[in-house]
Amino acid sequence: MSRELDGQTLASLVPGFVAPAVELLVNAVTPPPVAPTLLAGHHAALMLSAFQSRYPKARYFLMEAIPPPALRGVEGNLRAMYGRTYPLPVRTSVVGAAVHGLCFVDSSGDGPLLRETARSLQPGGTLVATYLMRGSFDAFLDAAREACESQGLRDVMGSLVDMEGLFRTPAELEAAASRAGLVDVELGMEERGMPYANARAFLADPAVGWLVLRHLRSSEDRKSRLLDEVAGALDTYFSGLGLTARVVTGVLRGVKP
Repeated sequence: MSRELDGQTLASLVPGFVAPAVELLVNAVTPPPVAPTLLAGHHAALMLSAFQSRYPKARYFLMEAIPPPALRGVEGNLRAMYGRTYPLPVRTSVVGAAVHGLCFVDSSGDGPLLRETARSLQPGGTLVATYLMRGSFDAFLDAAREACESQGLRDVMGSLVDMEGLFRTPAELEAAASRAGLVDVELGMEERGMPYANARAFLADPAVGWLVLRHLRSSEDRKSRLLDEVAGALDTYFSGLGLTARVVTGVLRGVKP
């Protein structure tokens, strides 16, 4: 992804994406009683609040993916504490469980992050992580593909293929976890619908703009014509009853042998 996720954009992702993923994570792992639990990702403080509410006696170590403004220009070890570089600033075999919040970047970093997390876990320690999965926003993607074909927008069609690739598949995640040395790997799937009044409301959602629309590669005029056709197709498909966007979240779980 070309543009860095900032705090304002992240705030738009909390209600529909970050908070539901945190709820899945809290239900997926029990923090150990002695060894600390690593909470890493965007809005790590939100994860901490949820875990402390359920498990108040556990010990937690936070790594926030979005650093506070005062640290955004800092390099080196301090910046590494916010998950920007590898290796992670965690000693080998020190945490009893590791929890990764919903991932908003492409899959190129999945392998290194999972390997580093596995390194930080004690033997028998558990990793849980959440990802947006293939099948999310499928109605939009189907309508956009048809609009591209009707308007001859080959450049946008290519960006739709890249966009769909941002969403993980079960096979990709399970293979990455196994390569990282984790065993007893399993992936749970949670599907839900996000309601909107109509297609225009969906397209105007800042979260949708970040996750989907910003990846469309074309001129503003051509994108505008494309989205006009997509909006009409979606409203027709949902018969004027409001639009429900499909969101599929995967919960990856693995154990360090």
